[in-house]
Amino acid sequence: LTDYEVYDKAESLWQNLSEKDKVSNRQAADHLWTKIRLVWPTINWKYNPKTFEPDPEVADLLFGDKILQEYGEIEHRRWCADLLLQGFVPFEHAYGSSEYDEDATRWENDKIFKNRHQEQKKHISLVPYKHLTTKNQERDINQIKEIPEFLRRVINTNNL
Repeated sequence: LTDYEVYDKAESLWQNLSEKDKVSNRQAADHLWTKIRLVWPTINWKYNPKTFEPDPEVADLLFGDKILQEYGEIEHRRWCADLLLQGFVPFEHAYGSSEYDEDATRWENDKIFKNRHQEQKKHISLVPYKHLTTKNQERDINQIKEIPEFLRRVINTNNL
């Protein structure tokens, strides 16, 4: 794809997002520099200044399961704080209960169920990180994995 086609596709996807999802994306981007200052000292700031990818000698450390789980949990806490500040509340049943597990599955698969609860400012993922579905844990982890890609999209390194 050309740069224009990538931009056009991204713009189209952005326009189709709900306002809530746009706010969530903006807040994740607002915290990018905090994430970098938290994560990159782990690799002693060894990265390629053109691609922003971690240096190969430290990539396994940064993208290892232990670090990704730790930073995924931190990202989830940040996200929860943002949602709580918007007035969202968790579901009433205890996480780990059969009711919670059923609703978490339904949340992922039933858009009407999800939208109805979001309109009531309830969110199924306002739970401790370890109780999230695997899919939601992966979303938080991807916030860390995608730092180099995000930086490539917003910083022109052609002159380096």
